[in-house]
Amino acid sequence: MSLYLDGSAVFATTQWGLIVNSRDSSEEGETALQELCQTYWPPVYSYLRRHGYCIEDAQDLTQSFFAWILRKDWLQRVDHCRGKFRAILLTSLKNFVHDTEDRARAQKRGGHQEIISLDAVAGEGGYLSIRSKELTPEQAYDVGWAISLVEQTLSSLREEFRREKKEKVFDVLQQFLSAAPELSYEETAAALGIPVGTVKTTIYHLRQRYAAALRAEIARTLSDATNVDAEITYLCSVL
Repeated sequence: MSLYLDGSAVFATTQWGLIVNSRDSSEEGETALQELCQTYWPPVYSYLRRHGYCIEDAQDLTQSFFAWILRKDWLQRVDHCRGKFRAILLTSLKNFVHDTEDRARAQKRGGHQEIISLDAVAGEGGYLSIRSKELTPEQAYDVGWAISLVEQTLSSLREEFRREKKEKVFDVLQQFLSAAPELSYEETAAALGIPVGTVKTTIYHLRQRYAAALRAEIARTLSDATNVDAEITYLCSVL
């Protein structure tokens, strides 16, 4: 997967905002917690699958890991000064797996407590897309993180276009966020019924919006905004 990431659009610096908000017991805090789980469920699941767990056990253990985080008030104690949230979460996941592998399976699964309602089939589908690659569990985690982050960004951007009543425009032009779009400018113009010049201008603005949205998503889980570019470079390297 290769996505268009050029541009350095200005974005609001909200480092660790997602994690901070998820600590709140309000409705906004609940929403932030759901978003946090949505973003990090795929990389955690990919790590566990690559670690050797079957589909069912990886699903159960992923849920159990997030249940453990909530029970231990982990989010209340995590120190944003330690750097990248994904790296901190991975360290905690490794410790959790090490501890739970010494317990009975029924205890390990945490009573099938569901922290977030997710499509298990879709989760496995994401893992299958990288299964053929020679990856360590840690690398599978990072690839899962990158894919999830991109998908979350695209989903948010599509919702913005839907609110602007331009959902079809986004669906047709989304291909140009990839390095290898399927349609030419002329074919795209015909599909949307607009001039080629308008297509090119709209694609330019879409790429700018996407770059800004992705940078903002990444910034929310970094303790230092100056690391955003390095994190984007790393994201591109693992996709």
